[in-house]
Amino acid sequence: MRNVVCVWLLRNFNATGQVSDAKADGSDRAGRPTNGLPELQEVSRGVWRLGKILVNKAAKAIEFPAVVNLREGIAEYFLVHKSGKIHESVFRTDVEPYQIHVAMLLIGAQGAGTNAFPESEQAGPIPGNPVRIEIGWKEGKREKLLSAEEFVRDVSKGAAMEKGTWTYNGARQFQNVFTAQETGSIVSCITDPDTLINNPRRRRDDDDNWVSNTRKVPPDGTLVRVVIKLDVEPSRR
Repeated sequence: MRNVVCVWLLRNFNATGQVSDAKADGSDRAGRPTNGLPELQEVSRGVWRLGKILVNKAAKAIEFPAVVNLREGIAEYFLVHKSGKIHESVFRTDVEPYQIHVAMLLIGAQGAGTNAFPESEQAGPIPGNPVRIEIGWKEGKREKLLSAEEFVRDVSKGAAMEKGTWTYNGARQFQNVFTAQETGSIVSCITDPDTLINNPRRRRDDDDNWVSNTRKVPPDGTLVRVVIKLDVEPSRR
């Protein structure tokens, strides 16, 4: 579990998303303390906790809390950090993007790597790992669990977003900064190389095509859990 990549990340990512020169004692080369990741703790066999994130290696899934942010309006984003573009995101969370990235690496995600990000929809598919996203919440005594696509409406079709996978591209490193941490972008409905997860569907370049599906989104402020799973089956789309 504690492979070389993850240990490096645990020591070298600071809270701003910059890659630091942190030493094993948590300080940088100048002796200044850095804000590293929370300690990775095993809570049961094969299940680990990284801050507020549960990491299930066997299931190749992670889970963390979020809240309903936007029941009505343009949804360029499905999920952002609370410091991100909350005026156009269905959900928001206080879990840091770089922590989510490390959790995804722990379950085997690789992201886009060095593959070029397409400049437009016509330039080709978004590189990365197919993932499935689900949202769970309590409605009275009942536990509900729906796929992420049901919370977003495709305006061009007049229906919910087509069911299927999303693409874990993992954002970018630019001038020594992890861009998802800087922008607060986690799951995007429109093409965005600076978010962790992108929508691979047609019309992803259309900023006005995706809106909150008010028929499915719970009331504002509802506490939910976000489940992201690596898709181990070949995509049928």
